[in-house]
Amino acid sequence: MLKYPKVICSALLIITFLLGIFFGSGCSKKEATVSPGKEGLRFPLTIQDDLGRKVKITKKPARIVSLSPSNTEILFALGLDKQIVGVTKYCNYPFEALKKPKVGGFADPSLELIVNAKPDLVLASSIHKELIYRLEEFSIPVIALEPKSIEQVLEKILLVGKATGTNEEAQNIVENLKKQINEVEVKVKNLPEDKKPRVFFELYHEPLTTIGGKSYIHDLISVAGGKNITGSLNQEWLTYNTEQILAQDPEVIIFVNHHASKQTVEQVKKRSNWQNISAVKNNRIYLLANENIVLRPGPRLGEGLKTLAGMIHPDIFK
Repeated sequence: MLKYPKVICSALLIITFLLGIFFGSGCSKKEATVSPGKEGLRFPLTIQDDLGRKVKITKKPARIVSLSPSNTEILFALGLDKQIVGVTKYCNYPFEALKKPKVGGFADPSLELIVNAKPDLVLASSIHKELIYRLEEFSIPVIALEPKSIEQVLEKILLVGKATGTNEEAQNIVENLKKQINEVEVKVKNLPEDKKPRVFFELYHEPLTTIGGKSYIHDLISVAGGKNITGSLNQEWLTYNTEQILAQDPEVIIFVNHHASKQTVEQVKKRSNWQNISAVKNNRIYLLANENIVLRPGPRLGEGLKTLAGMIHPDIFK
């Protein structure tokens, strides 16, 4: 068994933990091309995915494999539960997803299990780039989704709707999400800059990891009326340290838990040298108990946004 340095192991754990955020490299900046409307119900059709690939889908998919939890949530929201013939072991929402056949993990799905499922469509992310090329050898259509913003999440839902012949359902989901987003935007749009608190979002405790300006979560924080203290950094995620946090003095700290190192609010408060951070002094530390509504860019976007908004502006979102 290969042994990796501790830093590399930590990075691999982070990638696996974040799941739906898809911290893979090599993703093209090209946005998925979607043309909503009845034309999406016609097959064959060609779709451009987030790796810049043009994917031809010859017929309405009857057997679909999902390689990420967020993609699985999109499929279920579109009413495609009967067509799903394979998911990862991390796909745990909705509950029915737990009953679906497993094709491996998020970072390491099995080529053999996917092929044996005989899918006529696979939904992946950029972290699966090498696997995608292998699946192409079996003439299996694969669409890579990699949303980096709220707007792109909406686009991806429409794209999946087009690819699966469920345009109307996708349109309904997107319209409902837009209403939820607008409810938040209306309440914070007139806030002056000095009323938008500095936010530190902790993805991982050891090593201390947060999100940069290229992250979907950064966009959620901004729309919710907060200022991500690492938003100026052109990265999806990055490791941080106490000195950097002290220098930027966040007014709100939001953190998530995971099985390897569960933290409580009291433990965060007692971290060495954190007692002078504004968020600690003013008891503005929040545990995001249901982290998947924020970490997974999918149909629960509105719920995640409202939850963050309530933490950032509890006086507005009561």
